[in-house]
Amino acid sequence: MFEHGAQPIERQKWSRRKRSRGFTLMEVLFAIVILSVGVMGLAMVVPFATQNDYRTRVDTTATFVALRQLEQILAQPPGVVTFTDGSDNPGLNAPIVVNVTDLNTADLVGSGAPLDANGNIDFTVAQGVVAPGYARIYGVAPTPVNPNGNVRVNIGRYDVRWNIYQNANGIKTVTVAAQLSPLPAGANFLPANVRAVQMR
Repeated sequence: MFEHGAQPIERQKWSRRKRSRGFTLMEVLFAIVILSVGVMGLAMVVPFATQNDYRTRVDTTATFVALRQLEQILAQPPGVVTFTDGSDNPGLNAPIVVNVTDLNTADLVGSGAPLDANGNIDFTVAQGVVAPGYARIYGVAPTPVNPNGNVRVNIGRYDVRWNIYQNANGIKTVTVAAQLSPLPAGANFLPANVRAVQMR
């Protein structure tokens, strides 16, 4: 006699075997489709991440180059009109004469590279139009390689421009900007603009 609710032993074994049969062909195919969609999504993200990394390196280097030029300008003693900016890499950057004065303190636009409506350097103007001593091409040389053989900083040439505005009280505003030159086709890199106010 069986107790109430108990199943015969053969039926229990058959029931256990039925439950442990594995996946059906449809379940396997469905899992493969889901996995493929996930892998394809990851594969589409890799080029975007690589492009974003390159853009970040270019922006960072442009900011470094602009800050370098700004520091050179601000380091000059009062009364200096021009100075020679020595090269930190003679093979890449020849020394240039840098103008650090506002030639017309009566106007409100300053001297040097033209500014846009937001007060940033206007790169829609060709560099050849900028007055001499207010623009340069600055080359960034590769630094020593790391153990993997990869260059550690972005290399290239940067278009650097500056504008000097001095008001009637002698307060000088220096705006410097840099961007990769020439820009790759289709690139939409924004110039790195830095600004400082100097009081004499």
